[in-house]
Amino acid sequence: MNKTPPAPIAFTRGPAIADAAVLKSWLDQQKGKLRLPVAVELVPVRAVGNARIGSLELKLDDTALNVSLADRAYQQCPRDGGPCVLWLEGRWKGDGAFQVTRVDRAVRDGESTGFAEVEAGP
Repeated sequence: MNKTPPAPIAFTRGPAIADAAVLKSWLDQQKGKLRLPVAVELVPVRAVGNARIGSLELKLDDTALNVSLADRAYQQCPRDGGPCVLWLEGRWKGDGAFQVTRVDRAVRDGESTGFAEVEAGP
């Protein structure tokens, strides 16, 4: 059987993440898929601790993933004790909850992460 991967989703730049109130207001209005640069803290028991985008604290739901967010983070993040920033795709559920549907990758050195992204329309 020859499976082809799905086409990558195109995202457009959303608001800056520096102002938590503006970001939260924008997130609360979104219905589609989002791509967010989320800083996660790796804890020693192979789990993800605190998570945030800018100064906005998040509650991450990774139940839609086949491989846990913690396992993905441990595969992609350096273990230097600092937070790791991952590009996470998913849906905003309100009240700080973000349902993760895909772990894209760790942020690369020098990459701009000061903004959220939303799935581009047709």
